[in-house]
Amino acid sequence: MSSKSGQDRPNEAYWQTHLKWYEEEQARRRDLMPTYIIQEAFLSDYFARCGKVKSLEFGCGFGRFLRLLSKLPNVDMHGVDISPESLECISTWAEPAWLREHITLISPRQRLPYENDAFDIVFTVSVLIHVTPEDVRSLMAELVRITRGHILHLENPVTDRPKKITDYHGGCWAHPLVDHYKELGVECEVFPNHNTRQSFYRAIIDKTVPLPEVNPLVAESLHELDERVSKSNDYTERSRVIVKAMDDLRSEVAKVNQHLREEIGRLLDDIRADIQSVRSEVGNQNEAIRSEVAKANQQLREEVANVLAGLWSRRLRRALARVLGVFRPRRE
Repeated sequence: MSSKSGQDRPNEAYWQTHLKWYEEEQARRRDLMPTYIIQEAFLSDYFARCGKVKSLEFGCGFGRFLRLLSKLPNVDMHGVDISPESLECISTWAEPAWLREHITLISPRQRLPYENDAFDIVFTVSVLIHVTPEDVRSLMAELVRITRGHILHLENPVTDRPKKITDYHGGCWAHPLVDHYKELGVECEVFPNHNTRQSFYRAIIDKTVPLPEVNPLVAESLHELDERVSKSNDYTERSRVIVKAMDDLRSEVAKVNQHLREEIGRLLDDIRADIQSVRSEVGNQNEAIRSEVAKANQQLREEVANVLAGLWSRRLRRALARVLGVFRPRRE
């Protein structure tokens, strides 16, 4: 994987700087969209039947699932993210020692700082959709490398080709995850959707490791709940309109901020150029003044030398006259 910074990827740059905002935004969306609660119910039920496991959430964000699944006595939860704001958010509820031992901050597209087969279960929730198609396969290969059991994804609905879903958040994409795992030599199962917006994938890394059964009744019940809530009070349309309006507003604010940064940058460049020009002009004037002062000093030194030379010349003549007078013969 590449070790470049996220500056050349708008999607990465967005999440490196907007995570705290999204935590607040998601708290508001929970009243409109049951998806978040359904995800939590589904995963908590799954992990409760896994036995004792060490698990990693890739893209742990502000720690929603870390906080939830850490309550299960059989799960040793770890998280990794590219956003510096992740540590700040998680520190509001996690002890410092736990934070140091369980949360890792990384640079985008970098080899993950874990040994091969480090975790029993690795999972992502609405994370791969924010990864570009040119980057997602290498990321999945890294997840395979560090997993000894299986990988879970709650991501885009099944598709047979990559496609862009939206430009929001620096871009969102649907990925053919099953095909990508097949290219990596990994079997990937797709289970009945537990909500109306995502598919549930399970990539099996080691078939000798026991797998928990996926309860289809749980998925069906949760999916029905999502559908019923979506139909009631025109929920779907209202939530989509509100969410889109919020996203549009964020996009416009980002554009205004970018414009202001550019204008301020140009203004600062002009100010720096003016300062440099003034410094240069003052430097030239100082040089001219120093030259004139040097000439005046030289002229003064010459005049003083001439004056002194004149004085010494008169004194020498008088002294010589006195000396000659001494030796001049007197007239009788």
